[in-house]
Amino acid sequence: MLGRSVRIAFVAIGAGFLAVSVFLAVRLGPAAAASGGPVGGAAIAIVVSAGFGLFFLVSGIKGTVE
Repeated sequence: MLGRSVRIAFVAIGAGFLAVSVFLAVRLGPAAAASGGPVGGAAIAIVVSAGFGLFFLVSGIKGTVE
């Protein structure tokens, strides 16, 4: 069981990771696709950031880290 302040911190960290993934999707996705550059690298960064965000967000809401 996580304490209240740790849960709040986890939710904040999760929200930050999700915000970064949205930023990456908006900024890097179309730019990489238009330039013919490495779209895969941008996609991997977006998915990893969103995954960490969801992990921290759900862990903070549930109050457990599994």
